[in-house]
Amino acid sequence: MMPAHSLARRLTMTSASCPLWSQISRMHCNRLVKSQKLRYSATSSQRTEEPATDTRPTLEIPTRVHREPTSILRALADTVNYDPTFTSGMPLIDDPDMHQPSRHFAKMFVLSEASGKGVAEHMASTFSQYLQHDKSAPTVEAFTPKTLLTGDTEEALKERLDLDMVKDARSIYSNMIAEGKSISPEIKLQYLDALCRFNSKDEDYYKTMPEKYFFSEEQDHWRPIPEVTELFEELRSTHPQAYISMICGMCSYKNHREAHDLYLQGQEEGILFPIDVHNHILSGLVGLFSNIETIKEEVEKILVYLENNGIRPNLQTFNNILCQLKLLPPYTDRYSYSLKLLSEMRCCHIDPSPATYYHLLQMVYRTQHPRYSDLLSYTVDELSKQKPILVQDAEDNKYFLMAMAAARQTNDVDLAKRLYKLAWRGCNKALLGSELERYRFHNYYLLTLIASEPIDTIMEAYNDLVPRVYIPESKSWKALYEAIELYDGYQYVPQIYQDLKFYNSLPHNNQSTLLSKLLAPKHAKPEILQLLAEVADDMYNLSLSDLSPHNVNIMTADVYSNFIQLALNMDDVDKAYDWFMKYRSANHMKRNLEKSTSLVQLAEKLFTSEKYEETLTVLQALADLNFQEDITKITEKCSFPEDYKERVELLNPNSAQDSSRKNFRRQNTDL
Repeated sequence: MMPAHSLARRLTMTSASCPLWSQISRMHCNRLVKSQKLRYSATSSQRTEEPATDTRPTLEIPTRVHREPTSILRALADTVNYDPTFTSGMPLIDDPDMHQPSRHFAKMFVLSEASGKGVAEHMASTFSQYLQHDKSAPTVEAFTPKTLLTGDTEEALKERLDLDMVKDARSIYSNMIAEGKSISPEIKLQYLDALCRFNSKDEDYYKTMPEKYFFSEEQDHWRPIPEVTELFEELRSTHPQAYISMICGMCSYKNHREAHDLYLQGQEEGILFPIDVHNHILSGLVGLFSNIETIKEEVEKILVYLENNGIRPNLQTFNNILCQLKLLPPYTDRYSYSLKLLSEMRCCHIDPSPATYYHLLQMVYRTQHPRYSDLLSYTVDELSKQKPILVQDAEDNKYFLMAMAAARQTNDVDLAKRLYKLAWRGCNKALLGSELERYRFHNYYLLTLIASEPIDTIMEAYNDLVPRVYIPESKSWKALYEAIELYDGYQYVPQIYQDLKFYNSLPHNNQSTLLSKLLAPKHAKPEILQLLAEVADDMYNLSLSDLSPHNVNIMTADVYSNFIQLALNMDDVDKAYDWFMKYRSANHMKRNLEKSTSLVQLAEKLFTSEKYEETLTVLQALADLNFQEDITKITEKCSFPEDYKERVELLNPNSAQDSSRKNFRRQNTDL
């Protein structure tokens, strides 16, 4: 390799004729000289200094981790937010038409859903050669349902019982008994338990629960089944579990009398029942005893029995007692006794659930109890300490609706805000209940704010709820309109109009007329009036874009009247007269005008602008609507030119009568 200094000398000699090239070569030579110096200094230092120790960390290869077939799917699932409540916080964000504001709408929705499923199944079975889509494709063996066992065997019977296929299980059991095959006592106990759980319900009940809830005419009642009686008599002496299945099944179907008799028989035979059996007995005390003193004695007897036998009561024990106490008449001392039970729960280190407080609130709801507000605040404070609030009772989802209704009744805004904040903390929204119950909860909350809060606070809550979570009903819309009119919040009218337009609510429940009243404020800034005028134009264009029968109801006579008043408030007489002419063209709406204020002001404005022909047109409309007093006031106040007086006299009933009288007198004098 050529040394750096000789290479630099040669480059400088060859580039002397070109200045630019000489500059580039000089820079390159300097770079080469520096690199050679660094290289020589590095080799000399390695020769003189001791070798340095390697301080880098050693690389350790981890042992292989055993992965399951679904590990990749679980890793992907961790990247997506998971809602364990299975309730969307914004149920209306995708399809607002799924909204169910009342029980009637919920019933019709369930009926439509069931009808759609039936039609889909019929089409799939009729045209199966065309509809061959496999919903499970691509097929994964780990998730493919296993094929059921065939034949009348004990294994097939157990498989059906594990899957709650009661119809198939009864068929297999009856075939095995007819063929004389032996069945183990454990399978018989499982079969007895299934018959008690699905006594008067079929196995498809929980799959079609909404349809059953709205359309089932049969009430849940205990139905005597010969197989149940035979199995119980066969197993009661050797297997105490048969008592448990019978008692729990009878209580579930409101046959508390026979269940209580079996409960006493089991205790006489020395059977130590678990806590679930005692809870089922406590759930039907009112059906057994009507006197509160007798109920207290029965409750104390059961609690003493639990303590003597070392059985620890749980939350369901006390909730069932409170549920029975609230069914008693209000003149009894049920509330004071319930507070004693609440302190007993504390002694047992059992935290109350929302259902516990729900039963307490129901005892004092609408009774004007002096400690009502204190009880409400206490329940919210206690539940706020639980993070999160766990669902432990079937009636836990009824507390928030009950408490918000109470806050609405007492007009306690602070309590309503705390309840709303608590309900939307974490996964607590699962406790709001069904779609209809969630709707009522948010409706009570918004009405409570409208009754006491300023318009800015109301609209903050409105923006949180509408349109993703809740759609107000007609009464709530009307209350919101009144609040806007009270606090001069007309800047929010365009937003409300867009929401009503989005939900197609303007043609229904007189919404367009109520909203149009907000478009004609007496005192508003010019920029606000301009926004309201844009809303009026858009509403009119909406009525023209869709001529369906329900959409024509948007532009009523009162809506036109309010639009005329809006234009007059903006000192735009021409626009007001234009709205009047559009109103005149809607002949089928002319007779529905309630007030003539806007037409009277329009006539006076037109007369002041010396538009006499237009003024007479407005007066003619007032005459057609039988507002004769207004015509008289206008004609007395306004002096028309001579060319128009005769036409004005024909419109004025008083002047027409005077002229007819004068003509009659003139004719009499001539005679």
